[in-house]
Amino acid sequence: MDMSEDKAGGRKRKRSASPPTNEPSPPEAKKASRMQGIIDFFTSPNPKAGSAAGGARSTGKKGASNKKRISFGTPMIHNFDVMSPARRRRPEADDAALDAEKQETEALRVELQCRKEEEELNIDVEKADHKSMAKVVNSIWTRDQIALLKQRGVAWDTDKKLPRRELASRLQLMEAIERKGDVLMSGEYATLPDQMEMGALVKELKKRRITTEGDRRTLEMRLEDALLKEGSRFDVRGEDGYAFGRHSVSARNVIEELTMGELRQQLLLPHWGLSKDHVPKKRNDREDLLEKLVNEELDKRKSVAFDLALDNMLSSYGLANNGPKRERFMRLCDHLKTLPKGAQHE
Repeated sequence: MDMSEDKAGGRKRKRSASPPTNEPSPPEAKKASRMQGIIDFFTSPNPKAGSAAGGARSTGKKGASNKKRISFGTPMIHNFDVMSPARRRRPEADDAALDAEKQETEALRVELQCRKEEEELNIDVEKADHKSMAKVVNSIWTRDQIALLKQRGVAWDTDKKLPRRELASRLQLMEAIERKGDVLMSGEYATLPDQMEMGALVKELKKRRITTEGDRRTLEMRLEDALLKEGSRFDVRGEDGYAFGRHSVSARNVIEELTMGELRQQLLLPHWGLSKDHVPKKRNDREDLLEKLVNEELDKRKSVAFDLALDNMLSSYGLANNGPKRERFMRLCDHLKTLPKGAQHE
């Protein structure tokens, strides 16, 4: 202890010595440890995420208290392309039902100008009228949305004939199921919010200091966001953005941080089945190969998680979960059409 003078009264007061502090680990060590942990979690033969099918939630350290957070409800995630003009609209998420015919002529021209940079289009953008541009844009948007449905194996050959609003509803349902699958893939929770009783759902939200106002669907989405933040987040595209303080990363984001030696070490892990002769000599080739392997493995797991989430949703509505994936998907889609807007199981 040392003594310091109180200027107000000239008295001496005791000052406690500061407790010793632990030296923080070097940032480089933390960074390398994090990168290694992310890759190990999602590429190991027996990942903890597999417990999502029936395991229990990890409790963490004994005696650890839940960290209190304040939330303002469901976050708004705005989709945008950083390489495109700000006026370019994207038919994704809540805007999936965008109809090109109802867009401004200049907005359609911007969309087609951007598209011509990405693919060949047989249209004179500068001279085309509103009707002809709208037809082309709607065709492109429909094609892209069907491609997304095909990636998850829930598309039909007749989808291209569907009205844009109907196609959008299927896409939004697919994204909702993928969102639930991501919760399972996080490896922390075995029970999805839509499987919880209303009381349990509200209790989980209150425990995290998240508002409980709104219909059941809204509450489920809020809790899903919170669970995603608490779990490990790793995505093929890395486009999840910021929401509830979380940010997903792509395989490329992680791989670019590895040294040449670490890249070689990752490529020689037993479950990839590569020999030393198969490891490329150049850095770019090693990065490309490891990214390809990780993305393929991750996509397989996303597909399994999607199936689990789809079956969970079917069960929550009392629907059969037998048959091929796209038939189960349409069974759920058709059932949801019969429910009032925002209605969920009680």
